[in-house]
Amino acid sequence: MPNSVMKTWIISMKQIAQESQCAAKILNTIAYLDSQGLPFEVLSAAAGDGFKKHEILQAAGRLGDYSFLQAQITAEAEPPAYQEHRLVQLATRQALTKAKQNSEFSGNAIQIMENLFPDGTHETWSSCRVYLPHALKSISWKEADGYEDLAPGLLSKIGRYYWEEGRSNDAEQLDLQVWDLYQRVLGEKHPDTIGAMANLASTWQQQGRSSEAEQLKLQVLDLYKSLLGERHPDTIRAMANLASTLWHQGRSNDAEQLQLQVLDLYKSQLGEKHPDTIRAMANLASTWQQQGRSNDAEQLESQVLDLYKGVLGEKHSDTIGAMANLASTWHQQGRPNDAEQLDLQVLDLYKRVLGRKHPSTIRAMENLALTWWHQGRSNEAEQLQIQVQDLYKSVLGEKHPSTIIAMANLASTLWHQGRSNDAEQLQLQVLDLYKSQLGEKHPDTIRTMANLAVAYYNQQRYDEAEKLEVNVLYVRQEILGDKHPDTILAGENLTATYKEQGRYNEAKELELQS
Repeated sequence: MPNSVMKTWIISMKQIAQESQCAAKILNTIAYLDSQGLPFEVLSAAAGDGFKKHEILQAAGRLGDYSFLQAQITAEAEPPAYQEHRLVQLATRQALTKAKQNSEFSGNAIQIMENLFPDGTHETWSSCRVYLPHALKSISWKEADGYEDLAPGLLSKIGRYYWEEGRSNDAEQLDLQVWDLYQRVLGEKHPDTIGAMANLASTWQQQGRSSEAEQLKLQVLDLYKSLLGERHPDTIRAMANLASTLWHQGRSNDAEQLQLQVLDLYKSQLGEKHPDTIRAMANLASTWQQQGRSNDAEQLESQVLDLYKGVLGEKHSDTIGAMANLASTWHQQGRPNDAEQLDLQVLDLYKRVLGRKHPSTIRAMENLALTWWHQGRSNEAEQLQIQVQDLYKSVLGEKHPSTIIAMANLASTLWHQGRSNDAEQLQLQVLDLYKSQLGEKHPDTIRTMANLAVAYYNQQRYDEAEKLEVNVLYVRQEILGDKHPDTILAGENLTATYKEQGRYNEAKELELQS
């Protein structure tokens, strides 16, 4: 940038500082944010307290007069978004560094982003996408300008948003940074540091790294117990999170023992009608369902549903979710007609309460399609599964775990309709997506390989089936151990394939091993 231009801008900045404190504060703060798509709310926060909306708009207009800021006019009547030339930002940062004010305004940018960035739940995604580039840009200055201690809170919010979107690899990177920063700034035993460990463990669980998640969750639980005591809500929540990991590992007996403790603690500490207590009952019911104790699960789920109706009302999302769980249990009990009626109610309620494109609504459509599939109504199931897949792609993106699961379910329907070519192409896409998003050893990746191998076996494509089954068996032995039911099933499948190939000695050797 020519020195003459830089000098002109610096003179203009000094004039702005004399004319309008509001405009100067905005200019200095947004120098540490992304140059494009600056919402009015950011300018308002940058100006600080004491300025009314019309004063901030006037300040933005004055910055526009100097060609420092340009409004991006939209059709709506709301205040416009703004953009700033990157070289103006550079000049501003250089001037602030020279005046030794860079730390003040880079820190202010981080604090503004932490205050404005939403909690990451689905309802806030559109706002998250607006603020994300500004949040990331503000964080990029944290170490250079000495505001590292302000970054963990904002990093945690961004990480939660990534986690909710299913971007577990991105979430992990931020979770690791937050944990590291909290350890250095607050110490290993500070509650915020332990909370950061818990978030990282949840991310590892989403990635399918259940053993690592379990070890970290055990550390979290031990730390909470020693610092806060066994009856503190954070300690009980850590127990519940650990139980969730055990449940996902298929260790339903271990999960049940922990969930029974959690439920008793919540009852004694919070009472039987507290939402956390009811949620603990719902989790225990899910474990009983996993154990095949569908009658016990049904009774507890009915209690959960009645409690949620009384405490939260019939149209609350947790109440509707309890209805969906009960429908799933009826399905397990071989009551598809009853399950269908409840599935239809759940779908109708979600549409009215959350809207057609909410993930919970789409999941309800998915459950209804599954019920129809088990009723032998595969054509109707297929049509609904196509809608589910398309909705997930548009709402969550093509690489979100829910989207990939929907693709896998549709592939399963196509297999059973005898449309093997269509099913195979879709299942290969699913496998590639799982490999790229979750890794080659994630349970969902291995399950997809196993399903594809079964399909190849049924088509008498034994060589292709064998290649997949060998990999499935190896990974399950490594991760789950030789005695896990899934490992045993993988060995049986490979044995059957060897026999079809005429490789009887290898089949016999595998049978002896198992």
